[in-house]
Amino acid sequence: MSKNLHVLFITYAYPEDIDDIKYCFFREQAESLSDQGIKVGVLSSRLVSLIKPNGLSFFPKIRYETENNIDVVRCSWNKWIPFNEKSKIYTLKYISSLGFNEYVKKNGFPDIIHNHSIVYSGFISEYLSDKFKIPFLITEHNSGFKKGDYDHLLPQILRICNKSSLCLAVSSNLGLLLKEKIKNSCSWKTHNNLVSNGFFKEKLNNTNQKDFIFISVGNLIKEKNFSLLLRSFKSFNNKYPNSKLKIVGNGNQSNVLIKISKNLKIYDKVIFMGALSRNRVIHEIKNSHVSVSSSNYETFGIFSAESLSLGKVVISTANMGCDDIINEKVGVIVEVDNEIELTNAMINVFENYKNYNPKKIREYAYNKFSDHIISKKLITKYLEILKK
Repeated sequence: MSKNLHVLFITYAYPEDIDDIKYCFFREQAESLSDQGIKVGVLSSRLVSLIKPNGLSFFPKIRYETENNIDVVRCSWNKWIPFNEKSKIYTLKYISSLGFNEYVKKNGFPDIIHNHSIVYSGFISEYLSDKFKIPFLITEHNSGFKKGDYDHLLPQILRICNKSSLCLAVSSNLGLLLKEKIKNSCSWKTHNNLVSNGFFKEKLNNTNQKDFIFISVGNLIKEKNFSLLLRSFKSFNNKYPNSKLKIVGNGNQSNVLIKISKNLKIYDKVIFMGALSRNRVIHEIKNSHVSVSSSNYETFGIFSAESLSLGKVVISTANMGCDDIINEKVGVIVEVDNEIELTNAMINVFENYKNYNPKKIREYAYNKFSDHIISKKLITKYLEILKK
């Protein structure tokens, strides 16, 4: 039956090209399912501010493309009434219905809708499900629930959850948070994000560079807490001067972090690499010794999982998603925003680096996060929903 299964993803974003890594987990999940013989489409809808350059559009924009065997419909229009939730949700439903009609003309109706994140894709999934009697399930990724960003929408979110055939969270701790936040919602099951097969195809690299290199990848924003990493690296570097830190990513904290590194007198030891392509990210992780995530919270922590797939030891703050990713054989978990703990972890991993086995680290990651493993589990869930 899975060979004939037709699934439509509803997402709030989708990568524009192969080097767009911001929302790559949507693309990689879709392509992995396609590789398993499932027909997969994507309907991605977003609203654009009127004040952005070329933001004004008198008519909705519906863009239909086929990318690596995935039919992708991107829908966009303006936020005509800023800060008005009813207007936003209505507009998203409207442009999504236009995109859905285009998709159905070419592909027929899907058997099941897979909604990725309730806000605001859940409103679209609910609308299409009610109108066309198509079952849907939810996978939640969004860190906004932890910050309370959507508390004003909780009654509507509860309604959507209870209509969903299945509610999945990308980490067990996120599932617990959602159950607590969305009172009386259905039980939340854990379904981790996958690591692209491209990571597992890479040869494991024994880094033989003179300096011991730490690497961190992420958006340079406050929530990622790169300032903590810089302070801890400063302490590590004082003890072990032959060390460097690579930071990959862009964000509104870029200049602040550069200034911190200069004030700490480690600017010559820290390499700010900016945003890199997918292949360059893989290359930089391979040519580093240890990956570090200093984030205050991560709903999953894809950088940590990808690093494990390349056989790298991972140090991570206890940022919600890490419990599903790291154990004592593959890395170290430290308290959030604790400079001393993070420094000690960096020292401990350095001094015991030879005790970690890259092949076993990769094997561990493959058994937990490979696209084959994750997609097979997801297909089983689809078929169980359709049997009901």
